[in-house]
Amino acid sequence: MSGCEVFNKVILTDYLEVNRQELKRWLRNAEDSTLDWTPFLKHTCKLEGRKPSAWTEKAARLRSVVSDVLYVDVHIPQPLDPGALPPAGADCLVSCFCLEASSPDLAAFNRALGHMKVLLRSGGHLLLI
Repeated sequence: MSGCEVFNKVILTDYLEVNRQELKRWLRNAEDSTLDWTPFLKHTCKLEGRKPSAWTEKAARLRSVVSDVLYVDVHIPQPLDPGALPPAGADCLVSCFCLEASSPDLAAFNRALGHMKVLLRSGGHLLLI
């Protein structure tokens, strides 16, 4: 959420179709969206030193910079479809418990990290939460 203040283009990814569809509904501000990100947006604003009421602006900014929601599988050598990212790679990748949750053991986790490397530009940043 804070990244939307720094980057003008954000691509969201998820392995599961149901999750990607729900993200797309939230991004469209669809009435049938079941995601309520309000508490997270308010908390993010608080951490950034903004008023909690700034969450609506944060939500609008986030919706404006997300350009796509794509399928990803970190357990294959090319996790995203070719052409999904700029040729040089992403400036920053963020993974929030995804590698840990999807990797059955340390070896799979390490392979997944290696697969993510192909997505990141030289000198880019990988943020694992």
